[in-house]
Amino acid sequence: MRSLEAQWQTTVQSFGVAASGMGSWTDALGNLAQITGSKAAQLIGLGPKSSIPFNCIYGLGNDWIEDFQRIGGANPSINPFVRAGTNIPELTSRSSEEFLFEPERRTSVFINEHANVYDIPYACLTPLVLNREMLIGLAVMRGKSQQNLSPPQRAIFNGLSPIIQSAVKLQLALESQTIETVKATFERLSKRVVICDQWANITSISSAAEDFLSKSPVLKIKSKKIKAFSHADQEKLDATFLDMWYKPRSFFVPTAKTLVLGKYQDSPLIMEVIPIAQEGHSLLFDYQLLIVIKEKVTACDIVKRVCDYYDLTLREAQIAIAVTEGKSPVAIAGILSVSESTVRTHIRNIHMKLDTHSLSGLTSKIYLLK
Repeated sequence: MRSLEAQWQTTVQSFGVAASGMGSWTDALGNLAQITGSKAAQLIGLGPKSSIPFNCIYGLGNDWIEDFQRIGGANPSINPFVRAGTNIPELTSRSSEEFLFEPERRTSVFINEHANVYDIPYACLTPLVLNREMLIGLAVMRGKSQQNLSPPQRAIFNGLSPIIQSAVKLQLALESQTIETVKATFERLSKRVVICDQWANITSISSAAEDFLSKSPVLKIKSKKIKAFSHADQEKLDATFLDMWYKPRSFFVPTAKTLVLGKYQDSPLIMEVIPIAQEGHSLLFDYQLLIVIKEKVTACDIVKRVCDYYDLTLREAQIAIAVTEGKSPVAIAGILSVSESTVRTHIRNIHMKLDTHSLSGLTSKIYLLK
């Protein structure tokens, strides 16, 4: 068994790696659960009207996330744990025995139909970020046999909370820079690119996209949203936005969604819809979608664009594109017949040249050239 000091160092390092975009928040939460002897650990973002921009969980899985949203887990009037978290200052911890008493345990729908079902009726929690726009909360959850944290476990949770808060704030700052970079970059590319917010409102649009949409027989701008002329195409758009926004986010890296719409110049119109922040490595609260209205380009065209625009070598461009398509360094090494360490060196150099700090930042810049 590893010493407590070794576990502490591993946990701290894992949150730092997650904040930089090079690791998984889920794995980091797994370390937190282990060091506190808990069944599960959660990092959740709560927005206006009980919305859930993200819900990262270790130890319970996707069914739990979906049930959490279904039962109204983000609503303080339903969930006593959320209610407790919204009524204390940042980095103040509360254990369930301090706010959840036996009468409410017996009558709470959330406890009886959710927490007890998944055997997590006990928790220790703290708000990491708390303001008018958002609550980002950290919690460890425990089973009936475990009950509440012991005093030493509570001390570990309290000691790690400010470190995890710093990691969260670093991730949010990096993602904010990513969005601003995307907004500033796509105009120079003469690309047909649109950025939409969670209500599908257009927040930024390139001149090329605006010009295209003013003439397109397939798509148009109406009430600051992208709309389709045909009912069938509109249904595809609506379904994509609903899936992107309202499906509970579990921090697994999503793939971009490709929409094939009505014909434009004798060919189908292709749209790529991409989350600006990749969920597996991000905590983006102001979650936005990057919509690229595709042009007819070949794979060679894309490699050349990446080389020319970002001053990369041919091999660096190939690796940058492969990484953003979800290929691992091991897989890329096999494709290119080089060693894994060579691929990882190229990836570090690519991040330096593009001034990116995470997979989401790199993905956003590469997708602009596709």
